[in-house]
Amino acid sequence: MTNVEFLKGEIENHPLPDNSVDVIIFQLRHQPLGGQGRVLREAFRVLKPGGRFAVSDVVVRGAVQTSFAKA
Repeated sequence: MTNVEFLKGEIENHPLPDNSVDVIIFQLRHQPLGGQGRVLREAFRVLKPGGRFAVSDVVVRGAVQTSFAKA
């Protein structure tokens, strides 16, 4: 793809301009609780109007049960 760029790392260390990012996928579990506010402010600063922000986080207490349905 020629119109996509993937940046991996900590959002605070990417000096991106305001309103320059279409999509942010954020893994909350890797961010210490005290720094989440700063990370979220930076994410929304660089996100374009109408851009998408997704949080990926999984918290499990107890056993995990899965089920799959056939289409």
